[in-house]
Amino acid sequence: MKKIIILSALFVSISINSHAAGRRGRGGDDQQGFNFGGSLGVNGSFIMHQYTYGAKELPYASTVRFAVGGNVGYNFTQHVGVELELNYSGQGQNYKDDVGNPPLQRQISLTYLQFPVMFKYNAGDAGTGFFVMAGPQFGFLLNSSISYNGAEQLSTQTSGFFVSHDIGIKLVVGDNIRLTDQLYLSAGVNFNLGFTDINLPAIRYYNLPHPYHASNNAFGGLVIGIHYKLR
Repeated sequence: MKKIIILSALFVSISINSHAAGRRGRGGDDQQGFNFGGSLGVNGSFIMHQYTYGAKELPYASTVRFAVGGNVGYNFTQHVGVELELNYSGQGQNYKDDVGNPPLQRQISLTYLQFPVMFKYNAGDAGTGFFVMAGPQFGFLLNSSISYNGAEQLSTQTSGFFVSHDIGIKLVVGDNIRLTDQLYLSAGVNFNLGFTDINLPAIRYYNLPHPYHASNNAFGGLVIGIHYKLR
């Protein structure tokens, strides 16, 4: 997890420096029109506010999940546009208690189909330069499971323990690298924070020894993509 955060911070620094250097050596190509592509991401995943269904809380452990998806975008001007994505994304949280005998490990695995709708600002020209995207993200739970010490104890449907949807906000900061006049790579860091309590209302127990807090999805990590610009 720490490595992902360090790499993300390093990438942002490199992207800003790359953009500054690129602006001195580029012209102002027109970037209007449609583009489409695909992406692959590796994220540090979190479930904020641990919910244990009355059992004791466990220490948080490093949780890495992957995402793959496609996207289509439209640039209204050289610098301003929108991007729609469809992503198959793994999320969840790992927990590990080394004090117990035997040690206890708990894993929550969630898989979502996510639809981010983001405003995009391009600082560079077509297929090159620094960019920022931000907007709402709508997620639909495809499957979920809870396991203890590697053995799946609770295999749930989308209605078993978790709500079937998740609404949040997504932010992406990165850099485009032109390969040809119409083909370019993108690399960046992305962050997401969910606003929906992912616990099903029927199991939000408010009379436990510990006060109830809503559990929210969050992730942050690296994402790379390849894109084709339509003329």
